[in-house]
Amino acid sequence: MEPNLSPSELALLIQAVGIALIAVLSFFLGRSIDRVYLSYWWKAWTCLAASLTALFLSFRLESARLLLEPLYFLGEYAFGYLLIAGCRNYATGAVLRPRHLPALIPGLLLAFLLPWIHTDFSGRFIAHSAILAGFFAVAFWRLQQGRPDREGTGLRITSVALLVLALNFLSYVPVLWYSLANRVRLFSIYSSYTSLFDLILETLLGFGTVILVMEGVHREAQEANRELRLARDRMESQARMDPLTESLNRHAFYSLVEDNRLAPQAAPGGCVAVVDIDSLKPINDALGHAAGDAVIRAVSGAIRRRSAPTIWSSAGGGTSFSSSSSGSPRRRPAGVWRDSIPPSPGWPSRAWPSPSASPSPGGSPPSRPPPPWSGPSSEPTTPCTGARRRGARSRCDGGV
Repeated sequence: MEPNLSPSELALLIQAVGIALIAVLSFFLGRSIDRVYLSYWWKAWTCLAASLTALFLSFRLESARLLLEPLYFLGEYAFGYLLIAGCRNYATGAVLRPRHLPALIPGLLLAFLLPWIHTDFSGRFIAHSAILAGFFAVAFWRLQQGRPDREGTGLRITSVALLVLALNFLSYVPVLWYSLANRVRLFSIYSSYTSLFDLILETLLGFGTVILVMEGVHREAQEANRELRLARDRMESQARMDPLTESLNRHAFYSLVEDNRLAPQAAPGGCVAVVDIDSLKPINDALGHAAGDAVIRAVSGAIRRRSAPTIWSSAGGGTSFSSSSSGSPRRRPAGVWRDSIPPSPGWPSRAWPSPSASPSPGGSPPSRPPPPWSGPSSEPTTPCTGARRRGARSRCDGGV
């Protein structure tokens, strides 16, 4: 072993240390962010750092060359294999399966055959650099199969790094072949510092993969926030809406009152009316609760249809509603609803028989029984009629 390092060995050592730092960074990033493609990539960088270390030792320990060079070739093929697997997983979500393991067999055979095909390392590196160029090209192609929504800075940097690395290693083939065929010595700056050129491009690749990971995390966080906002909106809607009438419920009404109390200068003027549906129990008893629910929905719908946009209606209970009209005269809601809600919601004929054609014993035809919601007077039945018949002071008449 020579005590001093040649420029090419020093450059190789710097490359190995730089790749090892990228592997450590990717490993700890993978411990914090659980992503399959990131696990492939940090393992790929680890294999590359180990292979470069084996190559450096093979230059320093000539007696161990036939043992260390196969490890170098095998480590770089494992790097290319895992790099492609990571790009494929990032783009399509596909993972490695046991059926993919036979793809390692050609690399394993080449790793142990290449040290014997030429006496000069440059001759052995010609075939090896062509294989690495193929790995980078396939990784670039796999990465482009991703979804369009994943476009970003990280994808562009990684794609450029993969493409330039493929061209860089491919350029070694004609240069080294020409040098060996014509016994031409390469420029010292080229032969000594190619490892540093490779390190720069591989560092760019590592930087791009880290940005890809962070952009993926940011994208998933945005999607999670969007789903949380939708879930929050659904919960707020369920908390403020009555499921039967699709009107604002009592909680929403009290929230409106509380908001007006906290901000009295912005509180709208108007009135509050309470609407009660009389005689709903006979409908439920005769036709079932489904018919009673239909009556409740019909009344609620009539209120919403005839109310101004500034009027809030809320279901206060099974048969009552309250409504707040902002910026309206105190008697306007009652007048609007009194004219909008029909006196009969359409009582089915099977519940109330039609009058007979024959006269009654008293000489007059039998009259049809009135529906339960109709009153004895000819006054149209409205949500406020029952309260006035009972002599109570109706809130629909202006009382709050």
